[in-house]
Amino acid sequence: MYEFLKRAGCPTGSAAPGRDPSNPNTAGTVPLGRGRRPGPRSGFTLVELLVVIVIIGILTSVAIPRFSDARERAYFATLQSDLRSLALHQEVRHADSLNYAGSIGELEFVASSGVTVSITASTTTGWAATASHKGLASSQGCMTFSGAVASKPAIGSDTAANDGHITCVR
Repeated sequence: MYEFLKRAGCPTGSAAPGRDPSNPNTAGTVPLGRGRRPGPRSGFTLVELLVVIVIIGILTSVAIPRFSDARERAYFATLQSDLRSLALHQEVRHADSLNYAGSIGELEFVASSGVTVSITASTTTGWAATASHKGLASSQGCMTFSGAVASKPAIGSDTAANDGHITCVR
């Protein structure tokens, strides 16, 4: 039995690892606690976990504003696309009937999800429209006009500047 204990790391035959009465350095020491092993430890320290949490926080603080900006750019791209599509529908109607539609219902036009397009002016020689998105503030949106209209479209204090160009207010 003593041979087995010696091979197991207990040179004096005592069953408590870490206690060797013949060794003055370990004679009065307390044996290792349950779950503790001599040698290299595995796992992460509290400091390492805190560093990882701080890094994740920094990355999140950078990523969220970029995501918001990308979403806003996508909304404006959708508004511009819908206004271009409306312009195409208006020109097709004008080619057929020599006048522009005064409301969206007169056209075979369907706005994108979340987008509201309104025709604000219509004559036989021109039209104007605005577009807004439910994900944007009410003071944000896009507008355009084509031809001679009594009043140019406006969003807040901004008005469309050039015939045939889409103007967006951010």
